[in-house]
Amino acid sequence: QGAFGRVKIVTHNGKSYALKMLTKTQIVTSNLQGHVLNERAVMMVLFHPFILRLHNTYKDAKYLYFLLEIMRGGELFTILRKQGRFMEADSMFYAGAWVLPFACLTQRCSSADRDV
Repeated sequence: QGAFGRVKIVTHNGKSYALKMLTKTQIVTSNLQGHVLNERAVMMVLFHPFILRLHNTYKDAKYLYFLLEIMRGGELFTILRKQGRFMEADSMFYAGAWVLPFACLTQRCSSADRDV
C-alpha cells in the first residue's frame, strides 16, 4: 500500500508480475499527472538490472496500472530498519545498486542498447 495506490502480485502464463495500481483521483488532486506520465515514458525505455522493468501500462475508470517486473525481498529501508546496520560489504553493494542506475540514466541506457 502506498500514497497513491497499491501493488498486487499477478500471474500470466505462469509468470509473476507486480501490478502497481495508482488512483487517478489522488494523482489529479495532487497535480501529479505530468510526473506519472514522465515516470511511464522513462521506465518504458530503460533497461538496467537494478531498475525495475516496466512491461506495459493500462487504465480504467478508477486506476492507472503499471505492469512491472516483480522484485521480492522488500524495500531497502525496511530491511535496514530490521537489521539496524549493514556490514561494510553489503553497504558497498547497496551503494553501487543506487549509483549504477543513475549512471545508466545519465547515459540514457535503453532496451535498444541491451545485448539480446
